[in-house]
Amino acid sequence: MLLFFLGPTKSLKNAFIIVKPEDSHLIQVIENLKPFDEIQNCTQEFLYPYMWQATGNNLDVINLPVQNEEYTEINEHFLNNAPPKAQVLSIQRIQNKTLYRDYVKKKCEYNLIQKKYEKKLWFSCDSTDVTELRTNGLNTKFMKVGRCGEGYQFYKESNTAFEIQLQSDQRQDGNHYIYCCNVAVGNPIQGNTSYKKGNIPAKCTSVVDNITCPTMYTIFNENVFYPSYLLTFKIR
Repeated sequence: MLLFFLGPTKSLKNAFIIVKPEDSHLIQVIENLKPFDEIQNCTQEFLYPYMWQATGNNLDVINLPVQNEEYTEINEHFLNNAPPKAQVLSIQRIQNKTLYRDYVKKKCEYNLIQKKYEKKLWFSCDSTDVTELRTNGLNTKFMKVGRCGEGYQFYKESNTAFEIQLQSDQRQDGNHYIYCCNVAVGNPIQGNTSYKKGNIPAKCTSVVDNITCPTMYTIFNENVFYPSYLLTFKIR
């Protein structure tokens, strides 16, 4: 646990941090943090997420313990709008350095570093595509044509993502797979059927089905998303 104290000036510039002994591994993370103005300038130097385990590998799939706070957060996010009678079997953190670097670089290119431009969205896939997605990310085989155009479709609610996938997945192996993704949606615009890669407004990273209350986000660039967690679940 990290304890932050702002001091009498109530300014982050004069804040200090107390690190408990069991969290001493976070000291290096804190020392390497850059001022916010440097982050906004989009330097290509950055840190991987603080919860990532250092293994030296480019790709690691980390099984989260059920009692882990990270597990609880993602599990609750899933169950908020999950398919009826869904039971989570496992949650795995995806640590893919190449995909994450590409994601951060693309956010820099589009000036989308601030958190307000990023959402956690759901992407459901067949079991045969699970490994490909976490290893190489998106490619044209994952594109779908819809009312918002031809692109990669992400959903605000896990149940909607699951139902859409069921329409094309005829396999009955008992388990279902869904990614909780970080998506740099930017400032979405209303989608239409004419939109596709190469035919969208400049600097636009996403379009939506409903500009007032979006439920589906469509992106057209493979690198404005990162597959943060894989959830395996079944329907009881």
